[in-house]
Amino acid sequence: MENDINCEIREMMDSGMTKISSDCLIRELASLGYEIDPAMTFNYINNGNKNKYKAKSCGIRQADNKQSAFHWQARRDANFDALQKFRLNTFCVDNCRIWEI
Repeated sequence: MENDINCEIREMMDSGMTKISSDCLIRELASLGYEIDPAMTFNYINNGNKNKYKAKSCGIRQADNKQSAFHWQARRDANFDALQKFRLNTFCVDNCRIWEI
């Protein structure tokens, strides 16, 4: 699985995604008014892709009212648009896990 995570990281970077640290991820989310939701975050083994690797699925919530960023009543503004672009173009690796945001 060690080789698979490195292959997956390389493929993500080759596709144009940017690798960042978990600290950078937390700061970027905060700058947009969001945070990781611990209640909706969990570790698992991703085996749905070509490569099998350890992953962390990160729930994201609005920092001010703790509502999921993806709830139908959540804000839909420029910061949400920036969040979506950030999620599509960025990934994080921490403790040998790819964080899915």
